[in-house]
Amino acid sequence: METEAPRVTVVIPAYKASGTVARAVESVLAQRGQKAGVVVVLDGPDQAAEQALAAYPKARVQVIHHETNQGVCAARNLGLANVAEPYVMFLDADDYIEGEFLSSGAVQMAEAGADLGLAEMEVLNEATNRRSRVSVAGLSALELYRSWLRSERFVAPSSVLWRTEFMKGIGGWDEALLRQEDGEIVLRALLMGATHCDLRSGHGVYVQHSRPERLTVRKDNLRSLLDVPAKLLALDSDAIPLETRRSAAAVSYANAARTMFLRNCPELANEALVRMKALGTSRPRARGLFNVIYALLPLKAAVVVERAIRAMLRRPY
Repeated sequence: METEAPRVTVVIPAYKASGTVARAVESVLAQRGQKAGVVVVLDGPDQAAEQALAAYPKARVQVIHHETNQGVCAARNLGLANVAEPYVMFLDADDYIEGEFLSSGAVQMAEAGADLGLAEMEVLNEATNRRSRVSVAGLSALELYRSWLRSERFVAPSSVLWRTEFMKGIGGWDEALLRQEDGEIVLRALLMGATHCDLRSGHGVYVQHSRPERLTVRKDNLRSLLDVPAKLLALDSDAIPLETRRSAAAVSYANAARTMFLRNCPELANEALVRMKALGTSRPRARGLFNVIYALLPLKAAVVVERAIRAMLRRPY
């Protein structure tokens, strides 16, 4: 007789997500070997989403509300406060999970005594319907910290399983952050001594879309790109060597400067460069041809070249 998998609750923050939240919920309810509970947090009034969720049994799907939009981190924290099961996952309303993620993942985490479980991530391009896989399997805590903060390899919350008590113990999500909050909490957990394991079954599907409100094209959240490395450096921790933290932060600031210049926010970009130089000159991590350009040219000159190439190719950043 097989041992029953430890129970999991999946928290789904939803803001203007009536078109996708049912898919996210159904991906959880369809999990075999795990009768996971779902807590959907409607982050502001949303009658369409309420109607989409009304068909699900209340014993499995709890719907709670913020009267006004308070942001994804506040919604996740409200959901976390309503979790009593030993493991919790945070699934954005436009993402979903596949495979025997929750049952297998909870068993693996319990056997390993892990605070944090990391599965593969499938990135789904909504426009082309193409998928690509990302994995952080096999990385030590130090390698994971360095790779994640430098934006080289990371997975979305849909590929991360948490031990509930640990997540609550580190204070949950940082509600002051408007961007990169997904990485900040994983890296903060590592700095606070989290043990992690690789989850071998199932994966999260992270949906990349071209909607105008997506976080990566907005300017009002760019300040968080400066705040995340600073917050992590300010933590007192022996888990990751300070020199590793400083060098990874320098790359993070270089990445931020590139993004800010390309988003036409030069004041913030120059602030990022000042912070980078205080830690040691670095260069951004880009993809393909652009990575070569940043390796050969000073950052500001490389931005000019990248902008010209993107304009010629009609590929906006």
